[in-house]
Amino acid sequence: MKWEGVFTQDYNILDFETSGLNESLDHIIEIGLLEVRNTAHNTPISWIVNPNFPEAFHIPSKVTDMTGITDTQLMYGADPKELFPSFIQRIRWLPVWGHNLLRFDVTFINEECGRICTIPPPKETWFDTAAIFKAYQLSLPGQEWAQEPGILNEIENYSNFYDYGMYVLDKRIKGLYYNLPFCCETLGVDASDIRFHRAGGDCIATYRVREALKQIILG
Repeated sequence: MKWEGVFTQDYNILDFETSGLNESLDHIIEIGLLEVRNTAHNTPISWIVNPNFPEAFHIPSKVTDMTGITDTQLMYGADPKELFPSFIQRIRWLPVWGHNLLRFDVTFINEECGRICTIPPPKETWFDTAAIFKAYQLSLPGQEWAQEPGILNEIENYSNFYDYGMYVLDKRIKGLYYNLPFCCETLGVDASDIRFHRAGGDCIATYRVREALKQIILG
């Protein structure tokens, strides 16, 4: 695979907010989707999801503190058994991007698809800005972490981004951070209007990080 094939003009950006970090025990409570066509995008779409629809679902207080999503909001949220199949069909046929998507959002997609007996999109459709940022940082000289100047070129050894991205993300590098706010700050991406830890805001931030990385890698 080559970087030109990674940065296509048409793609979707996905973000989930969840009730916790364990895909087997926790649930998606908000879905964000940003559809990019010919490098242009509209306002992101977001859905609040009630995992226990139509009954009430309780969110841990630390999740409410981080996201601002409350139990009351979830009472009026969508039924995942109705929303999720149509959502999966909506994203199935184009590349899907996210930040830390491979390690986080994809695991929740696979778990949710298993619950509702829907086939998830193939791994060839997944792309991750966190993995690219991490690879780029490893390629830079003069950093405190171990340098791997050729790591960006190693993508040519892989037939799909998923396997390359997991190879990069699995590297344990002390001192190398790649959460979304840190990526924005490091790359000089304007995030002054972003509400982090909300699905729509994280989609916009991911789009801007992707565009910054595209400019760095492709010029």
